[in-house]
Amino acid sequence: MENKVVQLRVSLKGSRPLIWRRLVVPMKISMRKLRAVLNWTMGWTGGHLHLFEINGQNIGDKQWGELGDWLSDARIRLSDVVARLLAARGKGRKDHRCRS
Repeated sequence: MENKVVQLRVSLKGSRPLIWRRLVVPMKISMRKLRAVLNWTMGWTGGHLHLFEINGQNIGDKQWGELGDWLSDARIRLSDVVARLLAARGKGRKDHRCRS
């Protein structure tokens, strides 16, 4: 999986007209670096807290620590997230989102 890439379609929920971007990133990218790519792609400065919520597991910055169980976005790679999503898909789950 070292050289594999994934194409992501990112859209802003509730935006009218729909605001979206297509990203092609390496599977081995950390979630922290993915956040930086998202910020750059959307024209954001990264001034807000962020959190990826994948099948009930919080992945984000240490500032979200008060939310309880969470994983550092510097340690989790996109390939880990994809593996979790595929495993959950087999169980009929599809709940994944990013919030800030």
